[in-house]
Amino acid sequence: MPARIVVLGGGIGGLLTANLLAKRLDRTQASITLVDATGMHVFQPGWLYVALDKANARWLARDTRALLRRSVRLVIDEASAIDVVGRRVSLTRGDHLEFDYLVIATGAALARDEIPGLRDATHDFYSSAGAERLREALRGFSGGNLVVSVPPMPFKCPPAPVEFSLLLDEYLTKRGVRDRTRIIYASPLDRVFPIASVAGMVDDLFARHNIESHLGFNLARVEDKALISQTGEEVPFDLAVTIPPNRGSAIAKTSGLGNHQGWI
Repeated sequence: MPARIVVLGGGIGGLLTANLLAKRLDRTQASITLVDATGMHVFQPGWLYVALDKANARWLARDTRALLRRSVRLVIDEASAIDVVGRRVSLTRGDHLEFDYLVIATGAALARDEIPGLRDATHDFYSSAGAERLREALRGFSGGNLVVSVPPMPFKCPPAPVEFSLLLDEYLTKRGVRDRTRIIYASPLDRVFPIASVAGMVDDLFARHNIESHLGFNLARVEDKALISQTGEEVPFDLAVTIPPNRGSAIAKTSGLGNHQGWI
Protein backbone atom coordinates (compact mmCIF):
# COMPACT_ATOMS: atom_id res chain seq x y z
CA MET A 1 0.00 0.00 0.00
CA PRO A 2 1.43 3.43 -0.93
CA ALA A 3 2.53 5.62 1.96
CA ARG A 4 0.17 8.52 2.56
CA ILE A 5 2.16 11.77 2.64
CA VAL A 6 0.40 15.02 3.50
CA VAL A 7 2.14 18.38 3.11
CA LEU A 8 0.58 21.39 4.84
CA GLY A 9 1.40 24.68 3.15
CA GLY A 10 1.81 25.80 -0.46
CA GLY A 11 4.70 28.19 0.00
CA ILE A 12 8.19 27.56 -1.32
CA GLY A 13 8.93 24.94 1.35
CA GLY A 14 5.73 22.96 0.80
CA LEU A 15 5.88 23.11 -3.00
CA LEU A 16 9.51 22.08 -3.16
CA THR A 17 9.03 19.22 -0.69
CA ALA A 18 5.96 17.85 -2.49
CA ASN A 19 7.61 18.07 -5.91
CA LEU A 20 10.89 16.48 -4.81
CA LEU A 21 9.03 13.61 -3.13
CA ALA A 22 6.87 13.13 -6.24
CA LYS A 23 9.97 13.05 -8.42
CA ARG A 24 11.60 10.42 -6.22
CA LEU A 25 8.57 8.23 -5.41
CA ASP A 26 6.12 6.78 -7.93
CA ARG A 27 2.41 6.22 -7.27
CA THR A 28 2.99 2.66 -6.08
CA GLN A 29 5.28 3.99 -3.33
CA ALA A 30 3.42 7.06 -2.13
CA SER A 31 0.31 9.19 -2.53
CA ILE A 32 1.21 12.83 -1.97
CA THR A 33 -1.34 15.49 -1.02
CA LEU A 34 -0.56 19.17 -0.62
CA VAL A 35 -3.00 21.32 1.39
CA ASP A 36 -3.00 25.03 0.55
CA ALA A 37 -5.42 27.62 1.90
CA THR A 38 -5.88 29.65 -1.31
CA GLY A 39 -4.65 27.59 -4.24
CA MET A 40 -2.45 30.53 -5.27
CA HIS A 41 1.29 30.52 -4.64
CA VAL A 42 2.85 33.93 -3.97
CA PHE A 43 6.59 34.40 -4.40
CA GLN A 44 7.17 36.32 -1.17
CA PRO A 45 10.79 37.42 -1.84
CA GLY A 46 9.38 39.62 -4.61
CA TRP A 47 7.55 41.88 -2.16
CA LEU A 48 10.82 43.73 -1.50
CA TYR A 49 10.89 44.76 -5.17
CA VAL A 50 7.22 45.79 -5.10
CA ALA A 51 8.05 48.23 -2.29
CA LEU A 52 10.89 49.72 -4.37
CA ASP A 53 8.76 50.08 -7.53
CA LYS A 54 10.69 47.35 -9.35
CA ALA A 55 7.84 44.81 -9.59
CA ASN A 56 4.07 44.52 -9.67
CA ALA A 57 2.47 42.37 -6.96
CA ARG A 58 0.32 40.63 -9.60
CA TRP A 59 3.47 39.22 -11.23
CA LEU A 60 4.28 37.26 -8.08
CA ALA A 61 1.16 35.06 -7.93
CA ARG A 62 0.72 31.72 -9.71
CA ASP A 63 -1.90 28.98 -9.62
CA THR A 64 -0.51 26.39 -7.23
CA ARG A 65 -1.71 23.53 -9.43
CA ALA A 66 0.46 24.80 -12.29
CA LEU A 67 3.56 24.58 -10.07
CA LEU A 68 3.00 21.02 -8.83
CA ARG A 69 3.94 17.75 -10.48
CA ARG A 70 0.86 16.01 -11.83
CA SER A 71 1.05 13.13 -9.37
CA VAL A 72 0.59 15.51 -6.41
CA ARG A 73 -3.01 15.96 -5.29
CA LEU A 74 -3.91 19.56 -4.39
CA VAL A 75 -6.51 20.24 -1.68
CA ILE A 76 -7.55 23.88 -1.38
CA ASP A 77 -8.40 24.14 2.30
CA GLU A 78 -6.72 24.83 5.63
CA ALA A 79 -5.77 22.49 8.45
CA SER A 80 -7.76 23.13 11.62
CA ALA A 81 -6.35 20.34 13.81
CA ILE A 82 -3.65 17.68 13.77
CA ASP A 83 -4.13 14.37 15.57
CA VAL A 84 -0.57 13.10 15.84
CA VAL A 85 -1.49 9.83 17.55
CA GLY A 86 -4.35 9.06 15.17
CA ARG A 87 -2.34 10.34 12.16
CA ARG A 88 -5.14 12.53 10.91
CA VAL A 89 -5.48 16.17 9.78
CA SER A 90 -8.85 17.89 10.11
CA LEU A 91 -9.69 20.60 7.55
CA THR A 92 -11.74 23.74 8.08
CA ARG A 93 -14.47 22.67 5.65
CA GLY A 94 -15.14 19.48 7.58
CA ASP A 95 -13.08 16.92 5.69
CA HIS A 96 -10.04 15.11 7.05
CA LEU A 97 -6.90 13.48 5.68
CA GLU A 98 -5.22 10.35 7.02
CA PHE A 99 -1.44 10.28 6.84
CA ASP A 100 1.56 8.05 7.38
CA TYR A 101 3.93 11.00 7.07
CA LEU A 102 3.11 14.66 7.68
CA VAL A 103 5.16 17.65 6.51
CA ILE A 104 4.32 20.95 8.18
CA ALA A 105 5.37 23.88 5.97
CA THR A 106 2.86 26.46 7.17
CA GLY A 107 5.42 29.25 7.38
CA ALA A 108 5.48 32.15 9.79
CA ALA A 109 2.86 34.70 10.80
CA LEU A 110 3.44 38.43 11.29
CA ALA A 111 2.76 39.66 14.84
CA ARG A 112 2.53 43.42 14.25
CA ASP A 113 0.39 44.03 17.33
CA GLU A 114 2.97 42.59 19.74
CA ILE A 115 4.85 45.92 19.62
CA PRO A 116 2.76 48.95 20.63
CA GLY A 117 2.50 51.54 17.86
CA LEU A 118 4.13 49.36 15.22
CA ARG A 119 1.10 48.71 13.01
CA ASP A 120 -0.03 52.33 12.63
CA ALA A 121 3.26 54.23 12.60
CA THR A 122 5.60 52.06 10.50
CA HIS A 123 5.76 50.18 7.21
CA ASP A 124 7.04 46.77 6.10
CA PHE A 125 7.45 44.68 2.94
CA TYR A 126 6.58 41.30 4.46
CA SER A 127 3.11 41.13 2.90
CA SER A 128 1.65 42.15 -0.44
CA ALA A 129 -0.49 44.91 1.10
CA GLY A 130 2.42 46.10 3.24
CA ALA A 131 4.75 46.31 0.24
CA GLU A 132 2.25 48.33 -1.79
CA ARG A 133 1.64 50.70 1.14
CA LEU A 134 5.39 51.17 1.58
CA ARG A 135 5.80 51.85 -2.14
CA GLU A 136 3.37 54.78 -1.87
CA ALA A 137 5.16 56.10 1.23
CA LEU A 138 8.53 55.97 -0.53
CA ARG A 139 7.14 57.74 -3.57
CA GLY A 140 6.20 60.66 -1.33
CA PHE A 141 9.37 60.64 0.79
CA SER A 142 11.44 63.81 0.38
CA GLY A 143 14.20 63.28 2.94
CA GLY A 144 14.95 62.89 6.63
CA ASN A 145 15.64 59.88 8.84
CA LEU A 146 14.70 56.62 7.15
CA VAL A 147 15.07 53.76 9.63
CA VAL A 148 15.09 50.06 8.77
CA SER A 149 14.50 47.97 11.90
CA VAL A 150 14.63 44.19 12.30
CA PRO A 151 13.20 42.00 15.07
CA PRO A 152 14.97 39.31 17.10
CA MET A 153 15.57 36.00 15.35
CA PRO A 154 13.96 33.98 13.97
CA PHE A 155 12.26 35.83 11.11
CA LYS A 156 11.78 35.03 7.46
CA CYS A 157 14.72 35.78 5.17
CA PRO A 158 17.16 37.56 7.53
CA PRO A 159 19.20 38.95 4.58
CA ALA A 160 16.16 40.79 3.14
CA PRO A 161 16.37 43.94 5.33
CA VAL A 162 20.07 44.31 4.46
CA GLU A 163 19.30 43.92 0.76
CA PHE A 164 16.45 46.40 1.11
CA SER A 165 18.71 48.98 2.78
CA LEU A 166 21.27 48.78 -0.03
CA LEU A 167 18.60 48.96 -2.74
CA LEU A 168 17.04 51.86 -0.85
CA ASP A 169 20.30 53.78 -1.28
CA GLU A 170 20.08 53.23 -5.04
CA TYR A 171 16.36 54.09 -5.15
CA LEU A 172 16.75 57.38 -3.25
CA THR A 173 19.80 58.34 -5.31
CA LYS A 174 17.81 57.94 -8.54
CA ARG A 175 15.02 60.03 -7.04
CA GLY A 176 17.51 62.76 -6.11
CA VAL A 177 16.78 62.72 -2.37
CA ARG A 178 19.62 60.54 -1.09
CA ASP A 179 21.74 63.51 -0.04
CA ARG A 180 18.85 64.67 2.18
CA THR A 181 18.35 61.23 3.78
CA ARG A 182 19.99 59.33 6.65
CA ILE A 183 19.49 55.58 6.26
CA ILE A 184 19.75 53.94 9.68
CA TYR A 185 19.75 50.17 10.14
CA ALA A 186 18.65 49.14 13.66
CA SER A 187 19.17 45.52 14.72
CA PRO A 188 19.13 43.58 18.00
CA LEU A 189 22.18 41.62 16.85
CA ASP A 190 25.79 42.57 17.50
CA ARG A 191 26.53 42.73 13.76
CA VAL A 192 24.63 43.92 10.69
CA PHE A 193 24.54 40.58 8.89
CA PRO A 194 23.63 37.47 10.89
CA ILE A 195 26.16 35.18 9.17
CA ALA A 196 29.61 35.91 10.59
CA SER A 197 31.57 34.92 7.46
CA VAL A 198 29.72 37.55 5.39
CA ALA A 199 29.28 40.24 8.04
CA GLY A 200 32.55 42.05 7.29
CA MET A 201 31.71 42.41 3.60
CA VAL A 202 28.28 43.82 4.47
CA ASP A 203 29.86 46.29 6.90
CA ASP A 204 32.08 47.51 4.06
CA LEU A 205 29.07 47.90 1.76
CA PHE A 206 27.19 49.88 4.39
CA ALA A 207 30.19 52.15 4.91
CA ARG A 208 30.61 52.68 1.17
CA HIS A 209 26.96 53.66 0.78
CA ASN A 210 26.80 55.73 3.97
CA ILE A 211 24.27 53.51 5.73
CA GLU A 212 24.47 53.86 9.50
CA SER A 213 24.04 50.85 11.78
CA HIS A 214 22.56 50.89 15.28
CA LEU A 215 23.27 47.49 16.80
CA GLY A 216 22.01 45.85 19.98
CA PHE A 217 18.69 47.65 19.50
CA ASN A 218 15.67 45.61 20.68
CA LEU A 219 12.50 47.43 19.65
CA ALA A 220 9.95 47.73 22.46
CA ARG A 221 7.47 50.33 21.19
CA VAL A 222 6.89 53.09 18.65
CA GLU A 223 5.68 56.51 19.71
CA ASP A 224 6.07 60.18 18.73
CA LYS A 225 7.89 59.31 15.48
CA ALA A 226 10.58 57.35 17.30
CA LEU A 227 11.54 53.71 17.72
CA ILE A 228 12.19 53.03 21.39
CA SER A 229 14.23 50.07 22.59
CA GLN A 230 13.75 47.91 25.65
CA THR A 231 16.48 49.94 27.39
CA GLY A 232 14.91 53.30 26.49
CA GLU A 233 17.14 54.23 23.53
CA GLU A 234 15.34 56.27 20.91
CA VAL A 235 15.85 56.36 17.15
CA PRO A 236 13.76 59.18 15.62
CA PHE A 237 12.38 58.69 12.13
CA ASP A 238 10.56 60.44 9.33
CA LEU A 239 9.83 57.07 7.73
CA ALA A 240 10.29 53.72 9.48
CA VAL A 241 10.43 50.32 7.81
CA THR A 242 10.16 47.71 10.55
CA ILE A 243 10.09 43.95 10.05
CA PRO A 244 7.30 42.74 12.38
CA PRO A 245 8.06 39.97 14.87
CA ASN A 246 7.56 36.56 13.23
CA ARG A 247 5.68 33.77 14.96
CA GLY A 248 4.97 30.17 14.06
CA SER A 249 1.63 29.05 12.67
CA ALA A 250 -1.45 28.69 14.84
CA ILE A 251 -1.92 25.05 13.81
CA ALA A 252 1.49 24.10 15.22
CA LYS A 253 0.63 25.73 18.53
CA THR A 254 -2.90 24.33 18.89
CA SER A 255 -1.85 20.83 17.87
CA GLY A 256 0.72 20.69 20.66
CA LEU A 257 3.62 20.48 18.21
CA GLY A 258 4.80 24.05 18.78
CA ASN A 259 5.92 26.21 21.68
CA HIS A 260 4.10 29.27 23.01
CA GLN A 261 5.13 31.22 19.91
CA GLY A 262 4.03 28.49 17.51
CA TRP A 263 7.52 27.35 16.52
CA ILE A 264 7.83 23.58 16.13
